[in-house]
Amino acid sequence: DREFRTALASAGLLLTASDLHLIQLRTRRPVLLDGGALDALAYVPEASAETDRILRGIYGTSLAAVHQSHEGSLREDVGKARWQDMTLPEWRQVARDFGVTDVLTLREWKLRLPVVASDMDFVLYEIPTGG
Repeated sequence: DREFRTALASAGLLLTASDLHLIQLRTRRPVLLDGGALDALAYVPEASAETDRILRGIYGTSLAAVHQSHEGSLREDVGKARWQDMTLPEWRQVARDFGVTDVLTLREWKLRLPVVASDMDFVLYEIPTGG
């Protein structure tokens, strides 16, 4: 879908749902965290503290929990209930704390944010500025 690809290509840091992997490659847009590639921390241990801050502040989990799962990625539902319950002021706080402007989720996720574009698989939401 051309409209969806155009919207995805806009400027700003993108927040992606749980295990969405290689979105930065597919969109040419910077992502805050690739939840499908947490096993890369073995090669860049200096990033562990910031990764843990992101996991706790956004996804409601921790690096320790990911290690205990023995998986190199987040499960597909990590953060879903939390994100669907978040209010606009909470999303604005996430935007301020982490520098994200938009949120990409699987189509089944329903956030209380304005939809920018969607296709058969994904929904792109905007975090409005202000307030």
